[in-house]
Amino acid sequence: MVVSNLLLLIFDYYTAAAEEEEKLAAEPAAAAEEEELAAEQAAAAEEEERPVAEKAAAAGEEESQAAETAAAAEEEELTDENAVAEQAPAENEGSVEEEGLVAKEEEVVIAEEEEKQATEQVAAAEEEERLAAEQLAAEEERLAAEKATAEGEERMAAQQPALAEEEKGLAAEQAAVAEEEERLAAEQAAAEEEERLAAEQVTAEEEERLPVEQAAAAEEERLAAEQAAARS
Repeated sequence: MVVSNLLLLIFDYYTAAAEEEEKLAAEPAAAAEEEELAAEQAAAAEEEERPVAEKAAAAGEEESQAAETAAAAEEEELTDENAVAEQAPAENEGSVEEEGLVAKEEEVVIAEEEEKQATEQVAAAEEEERLAAEQLAAEEERLAAEKATAEGEERMAAQQPALAEEEKGLAAEQAAVAEEEERLAAEQAAAEEEERLAAEQVTAEEEERLPVEQAAAAEEERLAAEQAAARS
């Protein structure tokens, strides 16, 4: 019974060790594939990050141009107002003054429209810059997550030597268990042999005792017969 339990325990141990070896053998290939995938993802991330940076630079350039346009429009408006103010005293009253006022109003409307467009361009440039910053932040977050994943894979790869040492320890334990199993089997065989020899010895002693007892009984019967004959 003890031997059967030990054999069952040894079988379970071998099965677990074999599964562990298969898992360890599959891990290097999986780790290599994950490292290759991480490298491809990093390259793709760099490629995606480049257009985002270019877009941010373009947005900054558009914002600068819009600001310059607004400044130029305001300067033009001031120049036109000064020119009209200088011409007014020299011109005659009447139709000439009326034409100047109409022209001035048109120039003011144009300047306001240009200023409005410049303001809209600045707002659009700021929005593009904000979107570019959000995209850049999201890309940086994704790259950080990929970096953390790659570091985890590297850490797992660094643990493989320890796993190999553990596998060696398991192999040594398996060898020790096998030796113990052989020793127990030898002891069991020796015990069975001793039991068989003891049984044979008992049988031989019994066989030797029976003829002696039979001879003694026969001798007693013969003596009894002789005594009976002598009395008669």
